[in-house]
Amino acid sequence: MINNSHFEYCEALINHSNGNGDEDSHFFERFGASLSDLLAATQPAKLRARLSSQGSNNSALRPSQGVIISHSSPGSASPTPLFINTLPTRFGEATLCHDGSTLFHSLFGPPSDPSTASIGKLPTGDPTLPLLVLFSEVLEQRHSDPIPLHLCGTPFQIAVWKALLKIRPGEVASYSRIAALAGHPRSHRAVGTAIGANPIAGVIPCHRIIRSNGESGNYRWGGARKRAMIGWEMAHFGKVKV
Repeated sequence: MINNSHFEYCEALINHSNGNGDEDSHFFERFGASLSDLLAATQPAKLRARLSSQGSNNSALRPSQGVIISHSSPGSASPTPLFINTLPTRFGEATLCHDGSTLFHSLFGPPSDPSTASIGKLPTGDPTLPLLVLFSEVLEQRHSDPIPLHLCGTPFQIAVWKALLKIRPGEVASYSRIAALAGHPRSHRAVGTAIGANPIAGVIPCHRIIRSNGESGNYRWGGARKRAMIGWEMAHFGKVKV
């Protein structure tokens, strides 16, 4: 059971970085990985080495088997009523916009947070929906059923978001790599903008995209959260050694 709905995980990472971390083994067990492992995994040199080790080997990048995608053009109205729910996750509180069976948006932060303003004021959905449970399972790669997503964007944006789904947990990729996977190898700046507009945080893993020098870079929902997500995934799926 996740018990850190108030960004406790990311706050712990920050405190530990500042020398104020709790070294108690129970604390590490609660998060499922040693914070020292997470911190080591997200050092620029480590991330840069991870990029270099992947090289141009396409076998390290494959389409995600965990999603079902439908899409529409920008400005298109949803064919079904939309609802909003918040739920705790390992990486902080998430706000989800859905129609009961398909996820349209996911953002980190409560409905009152400025980062969730794009969702607007929607009625609250049924908190017992299987979709909400599936979202949490997808974040931790514990799901067996695919999660249905609806993407509203231009063909260019959708190509970029689909390219992001090829980055497996425990791996990272550069912006140029995503540009190539999306079929637009010369459009680095536009690809970066599309990545920043990712409507489904966590599931479409824009947090796995880093700068070519190994720096984790910016993240709409906070750099500490991005490092926490990368570090946790590498500790569990990337065979991190420190």
